[in-house]
Amino acid sequence: MDEDSCKGLLEKKYIEVKADENLRRNLSHCLNKKVFNIDGIFFLYSTDSITITFPSEFFTQPFFIHGGKPGNTKLQNFYDSMINLEKRLKLGFIVNRNEKPSSTNLCMKVKFTVPNTSQGGNVTIQDLLNHLNSIWSRIRYELGLLGYRIENHA
Repeated sequence: MDEDSCKGLLEKKYIEVKADENLRRNLSHCLNKKVFNIDGIFFLYSTDSITITFPSEFFTQPFFIHGGKPGNTKLQNFYDSMINLEKRLKLGFIVNRNEKPSSTNLCMKVKFTVPNTSQGGNVTIQDLLNHLNSIWSRIRYELGLLGYRIENHA
C-alpha cells in the first residue's frame, strides 16, 4: 500500500475501524507503514488490544543466525530479552508465553494494549498510532542496546 495508507483513518475511532473489515485491512497497512515496518507482520484486533505476530522472515536477521540458519539459543535469548523488557519497562505490551520462537517455530506474538478502551473505545487511530509508535520506538531502542538492530523491512 502507498504512503497514504492512513488516509481517512486518523480521525476515526479504533472501535469503529476494528468493526469494519476494509478499515481493519487499511489499519494493518497503516500500522505497519507508520509504526512497525516489518514485512509479513500479521495483526489481530480485539476490543482492548492489538496482537502482532512476527513472521518467520523476521527471524532471518543476522543476529539470529547460527550455522546458516536461525539458532535456538539466539532465538531464546531474544525472547528472554523481550520478556525482560516487558517486565522492566511496563509500557503496555505483553509477550505471548505460550508460543516461543525456535528453529522449528519461527514465530512470536506480542500484544499491545489499546489506550482508553475502558472509556468506550474513544481512542482515535491517530492517538493509537502515537501510542504504539512510542512503545515500539522504545522497544527497538532497548533491543538495540542489547545488540539487536530491528531494521525497518517493509
